[in-house]
Amino acid sequence: MNFLKKHKYEVGLAAIIVLATVLRFYRLNYQSLWYDELYTMNEADPSLSWKTFFDFYLKDEHPPMFFAMERIMFTLFGYEDNVARILPAIAGVLNIYAIYLLGKEFLSKKLGLLAALLLTVNSYAIYFSQEARAYTFFSLFATLSLFFFLRVLKQRKTSDIVKHGVSTALMLYSHYFSLFAVFAQLVLVIIFWLNEQEHKRALFLAFFKSMLLALVLYVPCFPFLYATSKIEKYWTEPQPVTFVLNYYADFFGAYYFLYLFLFFLPLLYLYFVYRSWQENKSIRKNPVVLSAIVLMTTIILSFGIPYLRSVLVTPMFQNRYFFFTIPLFILIHAMAIVLIKNRVLSYSLFLLFALIQLYNVIIVQEYYSKVRKEDMRSLTTYIADNGKQYSIINEKSAWNQQYYLKKKGYTGNYVLGKMEVTLDSIVKGINKRPLTDTVWLEGGYTDHRAPEEVMNEFGTKYTKVSEQHFHDAWAELWVKKVL
Repeated sequence: MNFLKKHKYEVGLAAIIVLATVLRFYRLNYQSLWYDELYTMNEADPSLSWKTFFDFYLKDEHPPMFFAMERIMFTLFGYEDNVARILPAIAGVLNIYAIYLLGKEFLSKKLGLLAALLLTVNSYAIYFSQEARAYTFFSLFATLSLFFFLRVLKQRKTSDIVKHGVSTALMLYSHYFSLFAVFAQLVLVIIFWLNEQEHKRALFLAFFKSMLLALVLYVPCFPFLYATSKIEKYWTEPQPVTFVLNYYADFFGAYYFLYLFLFFLPLLYLYFVYRSWQENKSIRKNPVVLSAIVLMTTIILSFGIPYLRSVLVTPMFQNRYFFFTIPLFILIHAMAIVLIKNRVLSYSLFLLFALIQLYNVIIVQEYYSKVRKEDMRSLTTYIADNGKQYSIINEKSAWNQQYYLKKKGYTGNYVLGKMEVTLDSIVKGINKRPLTDTVWLEGGYTDHRAPEEVMNEFGTKYTKVSEQHFHDAWAELWVKKVL
């Protein structure tokens, strides 16, 4: 009992990490790989040469680090869909420890512990911990970078300067949106430098060294970053000015029982910040005010800069690109709860908030028992079982589907392109691409069916003999009529 009392925070953290591991690894391969994850499978295919691999990222909008790690995993443990999700799940678990460290650095072990549990049960964090993409790595290194930023700010130890430089470089290698997080840190350096009274030069040199280290480590990625900067148009759509509120709701499951917490806790936090500022106007020595400056600056600039560029130049983001801000919002929630002096009220509010989120994941969203992703695995299995030699006509997702097509032994060919144009060319007899007399029409994610009039014309040449629908995916088998 004395041991538990003495090490209650460490024991609590260990229990939370165990829970986080279970929530992130349980039924890891239950959902099919969807469009983006299949993109990962194609990009990280270990049968490709490393030259082909790196050439691809001179045309892609993501840094190559995560995909190189995935490729190595496939080489070591097999080119399998369950292997693809292991690294993101591990990074998702490590992020729990990272947010604990950040919360402890801001205020206390108690804050770190509460934030760790809230991140553990966050539906968005669980979802992307089971997705073969780089978002959990981005969040992990962004959280660690901010943690070591605070350490450098407070202590300026050489070891912390090095760790800040390395973690910032790894963040930059994880996702190009990390540039906005780095910019936010540079703004914070200016704010704290202007506020510094005694050690301006030491503060400047500490961050100059850490940022220079990050820059040097990032040099190998410059060609990929330059190539990405030349992309004139992304696939993303314009977002309304209220996008931050929409994304904020998405980050916590968009469950109506949570809205009261999501609205109330930030307001309560701002109240505590204001009250704390009235009592102590020192930025560096007031942890509540310090947290507000760091968290709010990072959030505002991380959302504001890409939105401004999207309005002025071209749309460039989706909600998942801001996944790294979830720990920041959670720290705001957790600090609001921690600062409530009434312990019964504080713990009751916290437990209710955490339990509702866990209820939302398991019961409302049925995350572990309901198919939620584009079911390309079942679609491909159906095609392989009912005619793996027949040609596939698909708008665009068949290229991503290559992994499952190979795995299921598909031997035919696929024809990509706007489906109505392809079908129209077949009806008019001007199609030049090879096709079997029996063909599959299939699609998923953003694939569009041909208009009804085009399908009616196609029906004069072909007869539909079977069809099957899956979650966000479908397949139809058509046989050419004998005239």
